[in-house]
Amino acid sequence: MTIDQPTAVPVSSQALQTIAARLGVPQAVCERLPSSGRSNAIYAIGAAYLLRVPHLHLTQPPTVHREVVAVAAAQLAGVRTPSIVLFDDSCEVVPVPYAVYERIAGMPLSALAPQTTPPGTTWYAVGQDLARLHRHVTADTDAGHYAPSTDPPDPRPWLNDLTNAQLVPARDVAWLECWVTRLAPWMLSSHTKVFCHGDVNASNILVAHDTLAYQALIDWGGVVWHDPAWDFAPVPLTVVPAMLAGYRSLAVFPDDATMEARVLAYHLAFAVWGLRFQPQPGSQSARERVARLRAQLARFIEHPSATWIAHLS
Repeated sequence: MTIDQPTAVPVSSQALQTIAARLGVPQAVCERLPSSGRSNAIYAIGAAYLLRVPHLHLTQPPTVHREVVAVAAAQLAGVRTPSIVLFDDSCEVVPVPYAVYERIAGMPLSALAPQTTPPGTTWYAVGQDLARLHRHVTADTDAGHYAPSTDPPDPRPWLNDLTNAQLVPARDVAWLECWVTRLAPWMLSSHTKVFCHGDVNASNILVAHDTLAYQALIDWGGVVWHDPAWDFAPVPLTVVPAMLAGYRSLAVFPDDATMEARVLAYHLAFAVWGLRFQPQPGSQSARERVARLRAQLARFIEHPSATWIAHLS
């Protein structure tokens, strides 16, 4: 399989100053910021703006046009996300389309120390914003044309990869296979599709520096029309109940009765997919990842809204 390695687009100091001048801050200090994503380089334009310049991919066009549409749709729905203040697809200043966002106070959850736990109210608020997004962005808007529609992947063939390459101990593969098989009917059946953020992970959730209160959801390049449960898969299972409670305070999920089962199914699918790319068979990181998943699953199915999952035949 060919891996699509992104290539960073060079942005000269002159280009940065040209963009700063367009923003009305010609003397602003401009600098590249660290970024954990594979899709964009991030630059600070003074204290008020962030420039996102997409990397070049062999197989994927830049998602910046999709992001512009998604941000507008999300804000109209009431979702907290930074505004786009400048969009340029002329390719005159830099050789790719780019967007400049307002810079809001806050930091990504991924920047927190491992022992730091955000309060449940933070995750509750994230769930509320997902309810606003899923409920109010409709297919007859521009978002309906720019975001792709996709169906859930079937993770069962990936289990064979784990076994054949001996990437995970046999007992862990058997445990994963048991749960994947039990939950697959709920995940793979037909469900109402909604406008999903598509990548609700810790790097894309901004919180206040002092209180860790939820501030905004960022990075809209992965928007997709999908089962709403998809937006609950990239976060730890331990925080999902608070997110679901926040969501349900504002809206009812399509196919709500099986929501917890579908969320768990997607979590397992994400885990199986990721385990296929371990650096070596039976690695310590693989064993630790499965152990964490076991512990989180045990806690998740003890939650009142999810206890029925434990009794699946």
